[in-house]
Amino acid sequence: GNLAVMNSSNKEAIGQAGGIHALVKLLSDGDALVRQRAAMALGTLCVLSDQNKSWMVEAGAIPLLVEQLKDQSSKKPAVVVLRSLAEENEVHRRAIKELAQGDLAALLNL
Repeated sequence: GNLAVMNSSNKEAIGQAGGIHALVKLLSDGDALVRQRAAMALGTLCVLSDQNKSWMVEAGAIPLLVEQLKDQSSKKPAVVVLRSLAEENEVHRRAIKELAQGDLAALLNL
């Protein structure tokens, strides 16, 4: 996380090295803490990086993050990432709204 917080080139290097795909895979881990930390790391990596956002979506992050909205411990970091993915991207926003129907979509303010 700290390598990427304020450095967009480090964020993209992590994505290019496969870090995004690895973190997305962890979103389906059986351990809630692992899922929460993976979402937090993805939240850091998607800020100011459209390329990382694209890699997250390609890796299947949206349905896994929407699923995390049902888990109190993972909800907040999942919301952060989903909002970032929806920001300025209508295709991502529609995909999230379809999966996060009703109250969950309202939670995301989409």
